[in-house]
Amino acid sequence: MTTTSTIMRTSPLPQGYAASSSTVAEEETIGMMDLRRLRRAESILKARVGANLTVVLEGAVNDRNQDAVLRTCEGLGIQNVCIISPPKGMKQQPKSNRYTSSHVTRSASHYLSIGWYTNIADCARELNSQGYEIWVTDLSPASQNLLTLLPSLQESSSSSTSSAGASSSPRQRGGYDDDGHDDDDDDDGDGGGGGAKRHHNYAKTVFPEKLAVVFGSEIAGASPEIKSWSHRLVHYPMFGFTESLNLGVAAGIVLATILSSKPDLRGSLSRTETIALRSQWYMALAKTAKQQKLYPQYIKHPPPPLAPSCSSSSSSSSWAL
Repeated sequence: MTTTSTIMRTSPLPQGYAASSSTVAEEETIGMMDLRRLRRAESILKARVGANLTVVLEGAVNDRNQDAVLRTCEGLGIQNVCIISPPKGMKQQPKSNRYTSSHVTRSASHYLSIGWYTNIADCARELNSQGYEIWVTDLSPASQNLLTLLPSLQESSSSSTSSAGASSSPRQRGGYDDDGHDDDDDDDGDGGGGGAKRHHNYAKTVFPEKLAVVFGSEIAGASPEIKSWSHRLVHYPMFGFTESLNLGVAAGIVLATILSSKPDLRGSLSRTETIALRSQWYMALAKTAKQQKLYPQYIKHPPPPLAPSCSSSSSSSSWAL
């Protein structure tokens, strides 16, 4: 027999959420579990990495690896991802007919902002037009060690930001080596420099205001074309006999290293981005007919975010894969 009853509060209200008849009515309408779900979404929004960090996947041929990177980005709080499709005929087919994207992503893609591109130039030009500095992960001799590079970069300031802003228009292609010289004549054979010379009119010692990190394909790594658009080639050093990592693992290590070095990247969503994502996420979180009716009512007046200790206490927020 199905019965309904008034929801009893078993724990104190969150700080800043004053007890009132409207609050009691709210809890009785939406339910404590639903309210906690929306509050968790608010805490995730509060810590989300905005448009100042974008991840680019170039030519991933294995859907499992691509989906693993998407799950990693979502779990690390990175909102924006660009995916450049591999050349026609290069995509690998899953060995198991039972494989679906949700097995790996755990629906992470529902909460990400993903841009899809069919060629490298379109993606690179758009990043350039938006003022991104492009770092391409690469194992060539010209590549810089992230562990030594990141501590050497100063935080952006108003003066350095203004000089970086000069690069917001599409830049000419061409790379630079560790000494700051044009590396169009590099002899490592990987095409890392390629393209016409580009003028650097921003401070190289400043961490970019907007950063795009590129990960190449599992088979060949970053292509010569995408490297020709890069401002830096970077890598995470290996300390064992293994010389490379799975794409998803490599992306996780590199991105976590950058976020750990620059914690102020978190919580950088603009108000416009926050409002748009709140609407998108609330609808994605609504699974039942009742939730689909109730959740939109809270978009304009969201509940307060969960405290950090609350949002990280459940097993669903752990590092377990």
